[in-house]
Amino acid sequence: MSISGFIKVQLFTISLFVSTGCFSATTFTPASQPTGWLSRPSLSNNNLLSNAEVIYQLNYDKNSWRGDILAKYINNQAVVASNGPWDPNTAGLLLDAVNYDTGRKIVTRNGSVNIAFRWANLSATQQTSMGDATTGPKRLNFVRGDRSNEEPSGALYRTRDSVLGDILHSPLVVWKQDLSTQRLFVGANDGMLHVFNTANGQEVFAYIPSMLITNLKNLSTKPYVHTYFVDGGIALANVDFSGVIKTVLVGSLGAGGKGLYALDVTNTTAVDEASAASKIKWEITNASTGYTALGYTYGSPRIGRLNDGTAVAIVGNGYLNTSNGHAILYLINLDTGVLIKAIDTGSGTVSSPNGLSTPTLFDSNGDGKVDLVYAGDIDGHLWKFNLSGTTPSLYAVLDNSGGTKALLTTSPLQAITTAPVVMTHPSGVGSIVGFATGRFLTSTDLTDTTQHAVYGVWDGAPSLNTTQLTQTLTVATDSLGKTRIVTANVPNWTSGTGHHNSWKVLLPAGEQVTGEFPFESNGRFYFMASNPTTVNAVLPNGASWLYELQMSSGGSPDSLIFDLNNDGLFNALDLATACTPTALVSCIPVAKLLGAGVFSQATAVEASGFDTLLFTNHPDTAFGAGYTIKSVVSTVNGRIKTTVTTYSNNATYTRVEETLSNGLKTITQTYRNGTTVVTTVSAGNASQAVISSSPEEATSLDKFGRQSWWEIFQ
Repeated sequence: MSISGFIKVQLFTISLFVSTGCFSATTFTPASQPTGWLSRPSLSNNNLLSNAEVIYQLNYDKNSWRGDILAKYINNQAVVASNGPWDPNTAGLLLDAVNYDTGRKIVTRNGSVNIAFRWANLSATQQTSMGDATTGPKRLNFVRGDRSNEEPSGALYRTRDSVLGDILHSPLVVWKQDLSTQRLFVGANDGMLHVFNTANGQEVFAYIPSMLITNLKNLSTKPYVHTYFVDGGIALANVDFSGVIKTVLVGSLGAGGKGLYALDVTNTTAVDEASAASKIKWEITNASTGYTALGYTYGSPRIGRLNDGTAVAIVGNGYLNTSNGHAILYLINLDTGVLIKAIDTGSGTVSSPNGLSTPTLFDSNGDGKVDLVYAGDIDGHLWKFNLSGTTPSLYAVLDNSGGTKALLTTSPLQAITTAPVVMTHPSGVGSIVGFATGRFLTSTDLTDTTQHAVYGVWDGAPSLNTTQLTQTLTVATDSLGKTRIVTANVPNWTSGTGHHNSWKVLLPAGEQVTGEFPFESNGRFYFMASNPTTVNAVLPNGASWLYELQMSSGGSPDSLIFDLNNDGLFNALDLATACTPTALVSCIPVAKLLGAGVFSQATAVEASGFDTLLFTNHPDTAFGAGYTIKSVVSTVNGRIKTTVTTYSNNATYTRVEETLSNGLKTITQTYRNGTTVVTTVSAGNASQAVISSSPEEATSLDKFGRQSWWEIFQ
């Protein structure tokens, strides 16, 4: 048995009357944010039945902060091939081969004027931020991709492995421009939003949000200290502007800065830089009129339409707002960037700033317009915003009793950094929302061993219903020993004193839920929880678990989820052993350990005969090896494949992959750096490789544990 039905990411939510309490999240320095989580893979089509789709996935080297995008074919069984449409290249290799001056179209803004990113076009202030008349143009060209001034040559800027910077949290968004043209949009920490042609991997054009120009000089410094730039969310939509359909992209910066931007990408083709520059619609910073409370824009923007017909971008104000410290929802005119309404929750202070995370939009009557918005904040509150009616000035915070308090305050108070997920309540009245707590914003967050939680609350609960149902997770005993089960306590949703208005599940100590986007499908709440405090016998450390809870109760579903023994069947062999099912105890595993390192949330795909989930996984380790200078692959008798990678400091990484006569595969990996030697030995099905501790590898795997490894930088 597989996931029933095709995955649908539904953007709904709920309400519950709970006071906000007193709490402020630990402040942090965005520049020091750890990786924590990654953006998920994207596909040419999430329906794989054509047997000819392509999966796009980020990759990066934490030693040099080189970034890349891999494009590989994926078949109708969700198995990723070793080859792809860009072979033998990747996005980074292709970009490295382009002339920085004549081959790239890079654009930005000088005030309100759209310009090509050229020295003569910058304002005096922008020029000064990059250097004087001698060093400034060299730094600008370095950002464009000029390698002539990298150490040991010229101006002695830092040596890059690639001109494409690391891609961590910005989503890879594949968009069909027309019947024959697809584009891939992604932000990178080289200062740019990149637009790639999915057919050949070539960059179409790149855009530098102008509020980042003052930080671009950091890219050339040595030793290089990793800096975030375009690391936030992206939203795209086809929008009707008075009968004219346009494709609009709205983006945020994440830890890169306090800014938002919009592009008209109806037609991304650009014959020159002037043509590319014309696609910039607007930019917003905390210096823009009405946006003084804009913080670092960690949340993903949303695009919708108000009940008065206005197309809008809806976004939380982000974190570290220094104006009033409040969590605020912004409604922005999508066409102009002008603020329509800032809905202030009043929660937070300047000394202990709060901030609103990614919002979820809900159309309550099916007319295609936004009636309600739900979002969590970094202080641990879930908010509901009323956007019904045609008078934006009346839009406000709304709780279940008609007041202006938070719908739910987590207990204990813990940050909500992901978007809420919603489905219709099982009673048919109102909705039920699921969300979880977690944040990876400081190094301290990575050592946090407190228990975070998953919640579900009923928007529309009778006033008499005041009790929260609790479900309990336990480690399961099974053939793998790496699953969990949950109780099947039944909520009482009928109206009555002490009856239920919500549910809660405590996660194991150290596990947190971060990253975009958890989702609901067919009554199950899907999310990845990561525990960076887990120390493994070999690198990388950390452990990430895929959860599938019953959305209506937080408990166990009534049918199997995981094919634990990977035999293609869902039967008694996939139940937890040493478990006796009762009315309140289910033996169906609801969580499965997927691996170590850093993971993304899931991308759902429809394969032939089943639906499954794909993830990005990276070891996120830096051995201090420097950059790759050589990688040699050799094969013996078609059975033993050896890969030896040499780094700039003479460190080596060796991978020996042997396919045995019984079809099993044994992989031995050894990393040597002076006297430091790290070795892992693992085995798996011959058609399924295992996660490596090598920093040179990115992994794609599905919910059943099937994995594909892609060696890069060869």
